[in-house]
Amino acid sequence: MLHSVTNTHNQNKSQRSLTTMLLATSLIAIMSLKSASASELLEVPAMEDQNNQIGEVFDNLMVEMFDTEQSYAQDVEAKFTLEQSVKVYKTRLDYYFDLFDRFLEGGRATVFSPNAMKCSQRIRATALDFNSTFMNYKASKGKNLSYDRYVFNFTSVVSNSGAESVGECYTTAFNLYSYVMMRKSQFKDITLIMTAFLQNLIGNILNFNTIYQNIVNANNAAKLSDVYFYIGRLTYIIIYFDPIDYAPLQTANDLKTMSAVEFMLKQSTNINNQASVGVISKISDVALSFLNSSIGVVSPNSTICLSNLTALNTTITTLNTQYKMKVYDKMGPTLRTITKSLDPITRSCYYSMFEYGKVVWTYLLTMTDINKLSYNFIHNLGRIYDATTDLVDNFRYGDPKVRKYWRRIGGDIGLVINQLAYLPTNYDPYRPQNTTKPKVLSVHIVIN
Repeated sequence: MLHSVTNTHNQNKSQRSLTTMLLATSLIAIMSLKSASASELLEVPAMEDQNNQIGEVFDNLMVEMFDTEQSYAQDVEAKFTLEQSVKVYKTRLDYYFDLFDRFLEGGRATVFSPNAMKCSQRIRATALDFNSTFMNYKASKGKNLSYDRYVFNFTSVVSNSGAESVGECYTTAFNLYSYVMMRKSQFKDITLIMTAFLQNLIGNILNFNTIYQNIVNANNAAKLSDVYFYIGRLTYIIIYFDPIDYAPLQTANDLKTMSAVEFMLKQSTNINNQASVGVISKISDVALSFLNSSIGVVSPNSTICLSNLTALNTTITTLNTQYKMKVYDKMGPTLRTITKSLDPITRSCYYSMFEYGKVVWTYLLTMTDINKLSYNFIHNLGRIYDATTDLVDNFRYGDPKVRKYWRRIGGDIGLVINQLAYLPTNYDPYRPQNTTKPKVLSVHIVIN
């Protein structure tokens, strides 16, 4: 049905154009006869009758063209009505996001940022996930569920759909910023911007009036979706304007414009890829390596927690390096990775807290017992020696400018403490210790 309406409109349009050309040619010929000399009009009907005939032809032409345009408008309205479908919204969030998408569509958001619509879709998915999780939380009240389950449900949303939203919408914001900077570079000063802005407003007066009428009509017809579409189109017309061309003889190279991303990449300077290690990075590398080699080796969940924290620390350092190097277009995926790590870190570090206390208490008992301490020193002397010599070699020959240097310091010291202080399982064969390993309940971060 929609195809037939379109084909009919195309045929009517062709017929209307042909009829208009023929009638216009006839009118020109008749008017030329009107200006001819009296001797040339001997065989032409009286002037008054001729004028009446011209008037009738012109009136008929106007009526025909008006009827055709009205018929075309009705066809378009019928086509638009057929395209619309009654949509049932499960939540008000879907309704609001549909209106927002119509605003972006009317405002031609993809002109300013190509992935603007995808960002909106990501945010919608995240909002719906949060809403569903919150509704489940309210429904489960009174069922005596553990609080950690509620927390993990929300962190799971953040690490999944939330991470995708962060990465996508950062890229959208960067594209928009790049576009604004690129457009700004086309104007020499604020005076030219205001002049072009005012010229754009004056040149679109008729468009403003048309859009205003469309908004009023859509509002009266209770078509709120169309209202937001036309508001977006009005916004686009207001904010989108080109610089005034004062030099029509400019060369083709002068008129050539680059894309927004190309502009931003040209603005960034070439900086050495090797970033210096900051004080915070040094401290965190030593601390995480120390905990991983001292407690993490005997605590499965602690090992995973520290591994996740190490991965997060590395990613944050990468983000800081990208910012310093002004590689802003690469920061979106890095932010996505950081957000994605929230749930694995929360789960692993939560479970490891219960193991940390047990391990630290065991260390204290061993360090206060000279027999156990001597037993560990004798039986683990080889590993203690290797860790000590590695630590000395690192101090003598290592490069403090790289992160590996600081990680080796924390790792070697933690290993020495572990070999000295942890209670061996075969210390007293007549009183065997509980060798049951803690259950691993957490997961590693998968960086992608």
